[in-house]
Amino acid sequence: MLIVALSLEALLTGFLTLAFILATAQGPNSDVFGYILGFSFLAMFVLSGLALLGVALRTAWSRWAAIAAGILISWTCVGAVIGIPVVVTAARAPDLTPRRG
Repeated sequence: MLIVALSLEALLTGFLTLAFILATAQGPNSDVFGYILGFSFLAMFVLSGLALLGVALRTAWSRWAAIAAGILISWTCVGAVIGIPVVVTAARAPDLTPRRG
């Protein structure tokens, strides 16, 4: 469940980051708010990708990265739909530690 939610988060933020890059490439303007929003989505995309990689590899820091990614995307309206399940699932996931072989 956590990998699915993080994948949706990465897909959503990646799409919005791509839209920002394409809009800026068409014609840069002096709208500072647009750049702040674009870089915010870029930060969300990087953090969600890092959390997704950490959860998939079962690293020791993956729980905290997933919680941070969920909190960060919860600042957006649509992101709260994805972010809250990410935070709850990451906080309750008992199996985010490396498996002992």
